Amino acid sequence: MNKHNAAILVVLLISAVQVRADTKDLFDVCVSKSGVAYAAARDAFLAADGIDRNVLARMAKSDDVREQATAIALSGWLDNGVKYKRLVNDRIVKDRLGQERFDWVSDPTEVSESLMPLMYEFLLKDSSGSAGRHAAIRIVPYLARKGKIDSMSILSKTILDPRTARPSRLAIAVTASRLPDKIMPVDDLLGVLTQELERKDRHKEVVLSLLDGMIRRSPVLSEDAKASVIRQLRSSESLSKVLAPATVTHAIGSIGGESAVPVVREFLHRAEGEQARVWAIGTLGSIGSDAAVDAILDYTRDTKISQGLNLVVISSLGDSQYSDKVGAALRAVLHDREAAVDLRIESLQAIEKLFRANATNKNTQDSIKGLIRDLDRTTIDNAALIRKFDSVIQGFDG
Repeated sequence: MNKHNAAILVVLLISAVQVRADTKDLFDVCVSKSGVAYAAARDAFLAADGIDRNVLARMAKSDDVREQATAIALSGWLDNGVKYKRLVNDRIVKDRLGQERFDWVSDPTEVSESLMPLMYEFLLKDSSGSAGRHAAIRIVPYLARKGKIDSMSILSKTILDPRTARPSRLAIAVTASRLPDKIMPVDDLLGVLTQELERKDRHKEVVLSLLDGMIRRSPVLSEDAKASVIRQLRSSESLSKVLAPATVTHAIGSIGGESAVPVVREFLHRAEGEQARVWAIGTLGSIGSDAAVDAILDYTRDTKISQGLNLVVISSLGDSQYSDKVGAALRAVLHDREAAVDLRIESLQAIEKLFRANATNKNTQDSIKGLIRDLDRTTIDNAALIRKFDSVIQGFDG
């Protein structure tokens, strides 16, 4: 190699090193910023010549969650810059609650997995304020339900990062709570909750959002999984310092399962207001197990309750799993000619619900039919009760 070619090679090597250095320097500025300052740093990064995408590829695998999120976001801008620019500059409107949101969020033609890097930026860098956070809370769970996302572990890491601002932490928690269990398992939410409660600057709304996520997952959780979640919630001293006991009880009851029954049962017997009792009885009915039904019936035997609460009791029995005990309780009300008409009608509605809920079990349906078959229609002297009686019988025969 002659001296001239060697000099050219040295210049090229120096230039390459300089490009990489400039890319990393610009990138580092983006990592350190959030909000409006980040948006300005991002625009400067995108405007630079000779961006080395190898830097972004390397940083996307970084152990530092801020570097990882920033690299993903900037790569998205390099790939979809025209669309992203149009979206972030689009019209911002206010909903009925006065919250800001982008007008395009509800347009399905705008939403695809190509938006995920922008959603990371909205959540983790807070680049578009409340409108951006709203967009991510809506779009990320939507894409997850459509099977367009495999993992969102970066969200749990970011919530726990002490550098993450409070508005972003809450938006991330709400987003995580709405993800399917296969993307963000309930154990991951529990882990984040445990660490959130240990923070000196713990955020009550983040805690509530994580609990909401556990409740949302309850329909797909096994009894063992529900029991594990409830056991950890009940044993958390920190949780009781952040939330009122009634709030924790409501969360446990909404998660449901056998492990929730003693908690809700105790709450029912301590409850002072009618609304609290209505919630407890309705929750026990939704759980629907023998233990839950026993808790309802024991309470009605031991406590003088209003007719309104009696209506709730009867309705909750209609939501429970059918058993001879449930049937006997409903039959007793239906056949009691001294009972209020509203209670007797409610018992017919509960019987009707149980019949429909057991559509695949003929033996159970036959037992439910027996609750009403021996009621003498000619002894009913109320037109509304007769109409409901005839409607239920017609449903049995239909």
